[in-house]
Amino acid sequence: MTESAKKRFSLFAILATLAVVTTFGVLSFDSHAEDDETAEATAVTDAEEKAQEDPAVPVEAEIAATGNVSSYLSSTANLVPENEVRVLAEWEGRLARLHVDEGDRIEAGDVLAELAREDAEIAFKKTQVRAETARLAYERGKRLMEQELLSSDEFDKLAQTHQVAVQEQAEA
Repeated sequence: MTESAKKRFSLFAILATLAVVTTFGVLSFDSHAEDDETAEATAVTDAEEKAQEDPAVPVEAEIAATGNVSSYLSSTANLVPENEVRVLAEWEGRLARLHVDEGDRIEAGDVLAELAREDAEIAFKKTQVRAETARLAYERGKRLMEQELLSSDEFDKLAQTHQVAVQEQAEA
């Protein structure tokens, strides 16, 4: 390629690049102008819709006057104690009588409630029956063990059951 052909080729490349850049610039400017017009139209439409959604609120005007103002306020609230104590009962059962109300002041040793005695009596009788049954099974197992008719594992289970039943009866 000759020197003049190289110059013409370079000039042609520069002109083509300039034409492409100019075309993109014009197209971009037009699209921004359309976006601005659309944004303005949308803003006007939004304002009109908001005005239709929020109707005017009626207001009354009064002349200022002197008078009494109440110094008492009425409201509701939830009270949260500074200290909270968990109360656990030694026995479980149905409540027969409640000696205090919510918010009452109490001291250590105060009786808060009474349980129904029938439930406690029934529970005590059950532990007596379990203890007696376990005692009889233990004595029977002891006799069978002496006759070598019972394994030592079985006898150990009977002895343990008897000890647990005796302890439960003592706790009742």
